[in-house]
Amino acid sequence: MSDSNKEKKDSKRSIVSRYKNHDELDINDVSSILLDQYKIIGGRKSLNTHEGTYVIPSDELELRRLEVAHVLNRYAWKGNFSAPVEEKLKT
Repeated sequence: MSDSNKEKKDSKRSIVSRYKNHDELDINDVSSILLDQYKIIGGRKSLNTHEGTYVIPSDELELRRLEVAHVLNRYAWKGNFSAPVEEKLKT
């Protein structure tokens, strides 16, 4: 097993172990777990992952950008589908 895979496994294991004794957690423990999941990079909130596979921020500004892109794509494609599926959906 490579070092990076071992680190991923250890990271997941530590998160799971934090949640196992949920009856014993108080609000400070829960807040700490939730806040550790994110980090601020360049003033934007991003997921705090060791793999680094998701590099796009996960904040309100990114959500708005994705919503605008969705609306523009639907307008450009004149709906949700680009193939002639309307007839097939009706049958």
